[in-house]
Amino acid sequence: FPSHDMVSYGRNFYQLASNKYIRYNRINLHTTRIFTYLLLDPMITKDPRLLESNLQWQSLSHFTAEDKHLPDLAASTYVYDFKLEEQISSSGVFLLAGGRQIGKTSALKQMLRKVLANGELKAEQTIYINCDFLIERQELERHLRDFFGTINRAEKSLIIIDEVCNLSDWQLTIKGVLDLGWARHARVVLTASDKILLEDSAKGFPGANRRGLAGRDLEMFPPSFRQYVELISSGLLDNSSKHYPKLLDLFQQYLVTGGYLAALNTYAVAPESLSSIYYVYRQWILSDFMRKGKDRGKLIDLLRVIVERYVSQLSFTRIAQESQGMSTETVMSYRDWE
Repeated sequence: FPSHDMVSYGRNFYQLASNKYIRYNRINLHTTRIFTYLLLDPMITKDPRLLESNLQWQSLSHFTAEDKHLPDLAASTYVYDFKLEEQISSSGVFLLAGGRQIGKTSALKQMLRKVLANGELKAEQTIYINCDFLIERQELERHLRDFFGTINRAEKSLIIIDEVCNLSDWQLTIKGVLDLGWARHARVVLTASDKILLEDSAKGFPGANRRGLAGRDLEMFPPSFRQYVELISSGLLDNSSKHYPKLLDLFQQYLVTGGYLAALNTYAVAPESLSSIYYVYRQWILSDFMRKGKDRGKLIDLLRVIVERYVSQLSFTRIAQESQGMSTETVMSYRDWE
């Protein structure tokens, strides 16, 4: 890593690259700046693309005010605290699965803010990487190599890698980090919407580094109806019959939104906008199945049969008979779609 002399050279090189002589000789100024940032100044060796996702490196107040998720969370009508810091409290690799829009990222940002605010971790010992913006696992590898190269590995650290399953063979990168011993004192949180794919890919990890709380992985679900009511008014749960009409209304709202916080908050301020939320969820479901090689038309046909016949007992054979030409084996393949 850069020595003091290299840093001085790097800063001088950056200044030189900014003058007209260099630019007129067609040296790409942007490339020169990136080269200087990445290789020569230890204060900013992390990829500049990560800075926007890691505002905690600037200050806790800046992170709280300007992060992509925290201000929206603070402005929401209903804010549920999943308290992930209580479940992710020791070093190890934690697999956090949960459907889209459950609130995984927001919950992790809440956790990050807490551990920074209480002094449990230093900001420079934390990193958040969103794999939605990475093309290949080599980029993730470079981010982790740069991060572990600039921190004190003997101190506690927190690494959040969001939607890791978006990268092919991501487990090879994580396994390499574990085998090298870099994450011995780190909490490594890997999230994905596909629970089965996440767990299957992680089977090759060293067992000693796969400890979550009580030796289990984590899965997030929407708040239960009781938790939803507690967000509004815990007094409604005192078993008094006078609250039944209000509870019934809330239960209807809960069914309409599925308990998803994004839908709950949309319904609270603009019930007429729920159709747009439904459309987003619909597209996510379709895209997830299509990414697994399933047919969009057959999936819609399958769901149609289930919705039309859900009040009666159904079998795979019955669903196939009610569908438009699907065999029993095809229907079963959509159950085992992983």
